[in-house]
Parts: sequence; structure tokens; C-alpha cells
Amino acid sequence: MSAPWVASVMAAVLSPESSGAGASLAEEALREMREQGASILQLVGSLGPVITSEEDSQRARAMSFLAHAMTCMEWLVRTETDVNYLSQYFASHFEDWPTTGQALRGWSELFERCQPSDASQPPPLWTLSDVLVLSAADAFSHNVFLRSMSALDRLQGLRFLRGVLERRGELLTRKMPGLAETVVAAVDGEKDPRCLLQAFACVRALLEAHDLCADDAQAQARLEAGGADLFDVLACYFPVLFTPRAGDDGSITREDLAQ
Repeated sequence: MSAPWVASVMAAVLSPESSGAGASLAEEALREMREQGASILQLVGSLGPVITSEEDSQRARAMSFLAHAMTCMEWLVRTETDVNYLSQYFASHFEDWPTTGQALRGWSELFERCQPSDASQPPPLWTLSDVLVLSAADAFSHNVFLRSMSALDRLQGLRFLRGVLERRGELLTRKMPGLAETVVAAVDGEKDPRCLLQAFACVRALLEAHDLCADDAQAQARLEAGGADLFDVLACYFPVLFTPRAGDDGSITREDLAQ
């Protein structure tokens, strides 16, 4: 017999999108999970039949729930084994396009919570090893094609790339031969201003990481080899000519992009 919280999770995941009840049902399911002492591995197991469903929309909603659950990591994830499993699990779904965006979101949420915030805060309980970070970055490079994705999913992809570049850029620069090409492919042709902010941050983080690898001749040579392509991709964005849509009170301005 399944635990009582499983029914609530299924109700949240399988609720019709048109009902608009998904968010409140998800929060209720997470509350029940916490009260009943559910673990992350139990959650993954309960979502298994939906995440392996032939229905793309169901797989996407199940992965969205799992990604959102990472915001509850402090009580849901209990061991380093859980963390390692989740990293591999999310990365394994980068190649399943209906779930790619939410898998990227879930991995990024996990990664962010496994990073030290600042010196005034206690260190995180767990960290992601270099091996796991490299594995996820490699899965992104080989399986995620941003140009074929929606703007919201591209945003998740660029946030993933920015996060690993800013936090583990030196590691990636030294160990990932195709890093420059991955960044070029992520930036090339982007037009959405929200995505462009992330894309430009990725380029900046790439260059800063290479500065940290001045002693690595191979890493420097790889950047130089991809430098022309990177310049060509960026050149079309400058000078920045951007006017927000009428009535758009969003925070993105021409000055933001020009920085």
C-alpha cells in the first residue's frame, strides 16, 4: 500500500493545466510529504510511472514537480547518496526534450543548494563533486539544443550554463575540451532579452575562467581556436539596440544588455 502523500503528489502532477490548481496542489503535496517523513528517493519512485509515460505533457509535469521539490531540499534530501543520485537523475533527462527544461531547473536548484553562499553563512551539508559537475556539463553539451527549445526552457538552459561557469568555471575550462563551442552554441541566434542577459553572463564567466587558467596552455589554445566564432556571434548584438515593449514594466533595459 502506498503512503497517503503519494495520492496528493499524483493529484498535483496529473491535474489538468487548464484548472490552474497545480501550484496549490503541489504545495499541499509537499506539506503532506514533510509531515509524513517522505524521502526524495521515495518521491522519485512514486513519480517513476509518470516520468516514463508516453505522454509528453505528463512527463513534463512530473519533472516540474521534482524540480520544484528541490526548494525543499533541507528536509527532503538526507544523505550525500541522495545528492549524487539526484544529480545523475536530472542529467540523464537532459536528452528527453519534453522534460529537458525542468530537468535543467532541477539540477540547477540542487547545485545552488550545494554551494557555499558567503563566508558569514554555514557551509552546505553536501557538495557536488567535480565528477558529477563535469558529467552534467557534458550531458548538456551533447544533448541540449537550445535553439530548438521554448524561451522559458532556453532560460533554464542558460541559467544552468551560467551557474556551472561561475561556480566551477576553472574546472570546466581545464577538463572540458568543447566548452567554448558549447557557449557559442548557447548564445548564437538568441533574441529573447531575458535569455540574452544570461547568455552574456555565460560569455563573461567563460572569459574569467580562462583567466584563471593562464598556466594551462591547452585551455588557452582551445579558447583561441573558438575565439573567432565567439566574436562573430557577439558582434551582431552590438551596438545594443533594444526598446522594451510598450507597457512592459520588466526590469530589463538597454543598459542591462549593454553591460
